[in-house]
Amino acid sequence: RISLETILGATTLFSLFIFFSTLSLSPIIYHELRIPYVIYALLGMFLIHFSAYILLYFKAEERTARIEQVLPDAFQLIAANIRSGMTPFQALRYAARDEFGPFKEEIEYITAKSLGTTDFSAILLEINKRVKSELLDRSLKLFASAMRAGGRLADLLDDLARDITETR
Repeated sequence: RISLETILGATTLFSLFIFFSTLSLSPIIYHELRIPYVIYALLGMFLIHFSAYILLYFKAEERTARIEQVLPDAFQLIAANIRSGMTPFQALRYAARDEFGPFKEEIEYITAKSLGTTDFSAILLEINKRVKSELLDRSLKLFASAMRAGGRLADLLDDLARDITETR
């Protein structure tokens, strides 16, 4: 996992390299700076930044779609773990399966982060900061509020999985 700052820094450095390389072609070829080369340099810089943005955007959208696709199975597994006597934290931790892909990474992230003194339901909602999904956001809010209320969490998760499947 590469941080956003690293990607933006590398993109900026590469675009500056393209900008100055394109600008330096004009004096080399014509012995003076010509306007079309300034335009080409600016256009190249813009295209590199735009391409990086589009690439990151579609990568995030693909990751979100993969997470939303495995949500029903994950919720059913968490519900089965709760029925077997596990706490919600343990049920979520043991539900981190390789076949869940990016959702497994998010589960591992929040379970590692919640080992401290922070409230587990508050940490659970932090997934929404890393994954922009309305479906995931509503599902996790419902899961967190049910944990605080102490209701029939396993039945709620099964119903939630069924509703997500029917909606899709």
